[in-house]
Amino acid sequence: MKINIYHALVLSFASASSHAADVNQTITPLTNASNVMARCAAIAKNTYAIPAPAGQIDVFAAEHQNEVMTKEHAAAAANRSSAAKPKEMRAENLKSMTPEQKSFNEKMRGQRQELRKCGEDYSKINAEAALLAKKVSAELGNSKAQPNDDDRKIGAALIAYMNAGEALSAEISTLAKSQVHQLYLGRTVRKYFLGHDVIAN
Repeated sequence: MKINIYHALVLSFASASSHAADVNQTITPLTNASNVMARCAAIAKNTYAIPAPAGQIDVFAAEHQNEVMTKEHAAAAANRSSAAKPKEMRAENLKSMTPEQKSFNEKMRGQRQELRKCGEDYSKINAEAALLAKKVSAELGNSKAQPNDDDRKIGAALIAYMNAGEALSAEISTLAKSQVHQLYLGRTVRKYFLGHDVIAN
């Protein structure tokens, strides 16, 4: 009799442990995805909040010209065997930028790096999390049983995930509409965020 009771307790604990593991396997990926999306949304929001100095669009083109001219001059100077005479780089040939414009360029490069890193993290978890969210949403929606504590925990994780996805979509959309910011971050935004599902439909 004692053996049977002991056996029943073992089965009960094993079942409870397995159920807890199943719940965690649902909540943890959704929570991790929510955290990544919140981080990416914050980066996008902070980037958009950095004001662009007047004439920054022209400065972007000028900076590109500066880089091209500098590289060409360095390559010509290094190639001593070239028959072509290295072209002297005069100060008037390089477009000048104000300190504010240079500062904006540096900030955009830093923000682009942060957003790219977050985009890489987002790409790793997005597809799996979106599928899981859709699956959980369908299961909870089709269930006719009264929700228990685990159901409520999973539901809360799902809602947090969807809210994080909507917030990320809003911040990325706002950033994508800014012409000057897109000059610096457009490629990163398109590669990692646009055209991807970020909420469970």
